Amino acid sequence: MDAPSYVKAPPRRRFGLRERLMLGLLFGALGTIIVAVVGWISFQRVVGSQQAIVRETLPTADALHDAVRGNARLAALAPRLARADTTGELHQLRATLDAELPLIRDRLARLDSPHVEPELRARLQATGDTLAARLGIMADTIAARLQVRDARLAAARALRDSIDELGALARAQTDNATALLVSTLTTLLQAETGAPSTPASLPDRTAASDRLLDVDLDTLERMHELVLTAHALGSLVDRLDEVDTPARLQEARAAFDTQLALLARRVRDVADPGARAQGETLHATLAGATGPGGAFDMRGAELELRARSESSQAEVGTLTTELDALAGELIHRGGRILAEAGLSAERSASSGVLAFGVIGAALLLVTALVLIQVLRRHTLGRLLALEEATLALASGKRDVRIDTDGDDELASLSRALARFRDDAVERDQLAAALRVQQQQLEHEVAARTAELRDSNAALARETAEHAAARLTAEKADRAKTAFLGTVSHELRTPMAGILGLLELLEDTDPAPGQQKYLEQIRSAAVLLLELLEDMLDFARIEAGGVQVENTPFSLRDTVNDVFAVQGTRAAARGLALVADIDPGVPDALLGDRRKLSQILLNLVGNAIKFSDEGAVTVRIAPGTRPDGLRFAVQDHGIGIDPARQREILEPFVQVRDSGRHHGGTGLGLAVCKRLIEAMGGEIAIDSAPGQGTTVSFEFAFTPAPAPASSKASAGAAPVQLAPGHTVLLVEDDAVNRMVVERFLQALDQHPLCAGDIQAALATVDRHRPDIALIDMNLPDGDGRELLARLRALPGVAQLPAVLMSAHVPANEVKALLDAGFAAFLPKPFTRAQLQALLARVLGDGAATAPEPDGGDAQAPDARNAARLEWVSEDFLRTEHDALGDAVLGEIAAVFASQGDTLVSALLDAAHAGDAGECRRLAHKLRGAASNLGLEALRTQAGSLEQDLLDEAQHISLPERASALQQTYRETVRALRATLARLADDRR
Repeated sequence: MDAPSYVKAPPRRRFGLRERLMLGLLFGALGTIIVAVVGWISFQRVVGSQQAIVRETLPTADALHDAVRGNARLAALAPRLARADTTGELHQLRATLDAELPLIRDRLARLDSPHVEPELRARLQATGDTLAARLGIMADTIAARLQVRDARLAAARALRDSIDELGALARAQTDNATALLVSTLTTLLQAETGAPSTPASLPDRTAASDRLLDVDLDTLERMHELVLTAHALGSLVDRLDEVDTPARLQEARAAFDTQLALLARRVRDVADPGARAQGETLHATLAGATGPGGAFDMRGAELELRARSESSQAEVGTLTTELDALAGELIHRGGRILAEAGLSAERSASSGVLAFGVIGAALLLVTALVLIQVLRRHTLGRLLALEEATLALASGKRDVRIDTDGDDELASLSRALARFRDDAVERDQLAAALRVQQQQLEHEVAARTAELRDSNAALARETAEHAAARLTAEKADRAKTAFLGTVSHELRTPMAGILGLLELLEDTDPAPGQQKYLEQIRSAAVLLLELLEDMLDFARIEAGGVQVENTPFSLRDTVNDVFAVQGTRAAARGLALVADIDPGVPDALLGDRRKLSQILLNLVGNAIKFSDEGAVTVRIAPGTRPDGLRFAVQDHGIGIDPARQREILEPFVQVRDSGRHHGGTGLGLAVCKRLIEAMGGEIAIDSAPGQGTTVSFEFAFTPAPAPASSKASAGAAPVQLAPGHTVLLVEDDAVNRMVVERFLQALDQHPLCAGDIQAALATVDRHRPDIALIDMNLPDGDGRELLARLRALPGVAQLPAVLMSAHVPANEVKALLDAGFAAFLPKPFTRAQLQALLARVLGDGAATAPEPDGGDAQAPDARNAARLEWVSEDFLRTEHDALGDAVLGEIAAVFASQGDTLVSALLDAAHAGDAGECRRLAHKLRGAASNLGLEALRTQAGSLEQDLLDEAQHISLPERASALQQTYRETVRALRATLARLADDRR
């Protein structure tokens, strides 16, 4: 395209477009000056009105608003003064008050205006002065109250120290009285078990008995009252802060005087002169609390000062309201003055607006005439030509002809548009060059993309390597779990032999002393077996082998089984086992009974292990979910620090008591946590050191269509096993093989023993057994391989086979039975269980052996659990062998005599509604029953005592006392019958 040609502009004409526009603007400026003069005159009048408002009305209104705000701050300061709890806080508020009051007076003094009436201003000032005086009185009253309160708190701390010292003295005297009582009882026992009575020894025993009844027991009871008195005095001192009226203060003072009188009598009963003198000194110190200037007088003065401060606060509120009303009236009057001044300013402004309108209209008309004259000539045509050229350039045309002739402003605009056209041509050339550069840039981006692709491939390789490392770590973890399960299984195998040998030894009719040792060995073996069970459960859980069953069972029988297993341990530690099951909870349920039983066994066992007194309570109530049941196991043991409650749910972590080590693997709670989570629940712990522990969880159980009592067949006839069967026993462990062989011989069966698969096959070649007992793990294979090879032999293809194992997960038992085994017998097992299983498989007996729960064998105690008995014959037999007929009979007679008195007193206290006396009598009855192994009576008395300690609301004392009386009568009858039978056996 050819370069545009520019025409030289001719000389400017004398009266061009600029001059015409200047003329129009001149007329406009003249009109503006006229409008400004008129506006200045109008606004001068408005300014005069506004200045009057500013000089007279606004300062008065500002002073009034300041006074109202200050008054609001004073009103807010009064409640803060009343709530002041420390001297420092009071001083700070008093400083604020002292700073605010002069400001209020200054604001009221500024109300010096002709618009404010003198009488109203005087009333404002008088009210402000009265308010200041009342606030000062209120602050002084509160300061006095705080001073009295601090003195009273110091006196209360001194009283608390004296009461603590008195409590220590009382406990020491109680211990001395207990020691004297034990000494007297020992003397009587030695006299009764010693040489035949002589005339000289009978009076001594009579005197010792009289001292026991008349002196020692009375002294012990008085010292116990001294301890209770110290506790009551401490409680009254601690609750002194809660006394908020003079009437309640007088009641507290009377109660304190009553306890002081009782304290004086009990201090006089102290035998030790030094301790008695110390008690009298402490009594004198405590008596000062109710004397003049004592803690009770200080509390009364404090209540009086509080009432005075509240009265002052009410007066301050009234004065503040009155001051607000006066200020509001002044503000209302000031508002009227402001409104009148505003109306005057509005009239002035309206006249100015009218003048503006007239002059503005004239100015607009003149300006329009000038502009029309200028634009009509030499302007509109050229502007239209410039518009067409601009639109052409905007549409992309670059060959537009632009006329640049002329010497006015439009000619300059045409030349500028021509320059824009030339610039557009240059931009097109630059855009072509830019496209070339863009293509080069795209090539560079493609190269960088290839580099990034290579980097991503390297990152993918690293990710694969990390995944391989993670798989290796998971394999190592599974290997650890498998090792734990294998080691536990290998330990259970000799444990099964130990338990079997113990049962064989018990069949040899051991002496009473030896029987006791055997029971201790069995207890230790069962405890070790429980530890192995925890390890196996943990291994199965870690391996992901937890499967939840859904079978009908009885909830209450399950709890009774748990109590039967743990009953001996609880009795040995003097603990009561209490089942608190809500009446609305159904008994027949569908769910996994074995896992629920395992969880409760672990939790109850832990509660017994870490408790030295009180009771272990299993509470079952409806849960928050549909068909949900909430379980809670509560004890009164050492408790758990909240900071460690999450930690102890981890494997191999135990609660540590500074006093002793409690034993165990630290797996019990970890297993419970994983089983509860597998069953859809969540474990929770509520505990504090020294406050006991409550472990709770919630499951959803479907009610069963029919009762699912596990005790339904408890009274079935004994299993009958025909003698003379040939039994092939394949067991690699020599001890277990010997135990089972002895079991079979005792059952009049003919055992054929083999230690591996080859020996078993050789035995079958020579003999034809009726049944085979096969261990799962053998040196040259496993039980499934041996069964398959036996099925291939002629003549024994239908041979019934029973699988024995100490470690078969629940999810594998059904598969083994489907593979051809007739039954599964978990190790360790008893002779009775072996007899029942053989009878069932061989079809000899009407009764059938119980099927295993589908997992590892439980401990023998768990499978043979029975309900608590009236008396423990084993315990009485041991005591009978040690003490003889006469001594044990006399002890039983003393128990019966004391028990009659205790039960009668308990009935009277129950009908009188005396819960404290009932708890004390139940405690004594529980201790007496524990001394003779009377488990049912001890458990029921302990349950009543624990419910009274927990202040349970649902207790019916007469009903519970009557039930306890019936249990006591049955226990006494059973005790006498057992003692008579033991005496006959000895003769």
